[in-house]
Amino acid sequence: MRHLSPLLTLPAHCGGHLTRAWARVKAIFLLAILASTAGCNADRERHEQVQALLAAIEAVDHQADAQTRAARVQALRELRLQDPRLDRTRDICVRVHEGLLTAEREQMLARDALKAAAKEAGDDGLSPERSAEIRAAIERSEQARARALSALPDCEQRSRELLLRK
Repeated sequence: MRHLSPLLTLPAHCGGHLTRAWARVKAIFLLAILASTAGCNADRERHEQVQALLAAIEAVDHQADAQTRAARVQALRELRLQDPRLDRTRDICVRVHEGLLTAEREQMLARDALKAAAKEAGDDGLSPERSAEIRAAIERSEQARARALSALPDCEQRSRELLLRK
């Protein structure tokens, strides 16, 4: 027997025609090995991207100050991914976190406006116009919060799915 590889052997008495056919089989076998290796590399790369995405999502700590959270949301937004499904998960989670930051900013602005207006008004109280402006600012902050929270379950579900698949 002639040994072509540890896995493939060819009887010694085979003629040229069979040898050429065997060479094609061997080439196909080698191509299959290369293709499976490429698949492993793609799987490894996707796994690394999933890990990076989950780490970036987890890094947005709701206990941190707004500036830190904004920087981490920006880093999440800038994370470059090759898989459109991962891109979609990232985009949904960015929308949630940006929406929560926007709501928080709007809330602080409304609170500051209320404090300033109360100080200016003194004993006279707030004018109806100023009161309506502040009420509108509070309403905008609540709407921003509601929009963000409505997308939160989708972000959480997609993140859980990534955790289970990794």
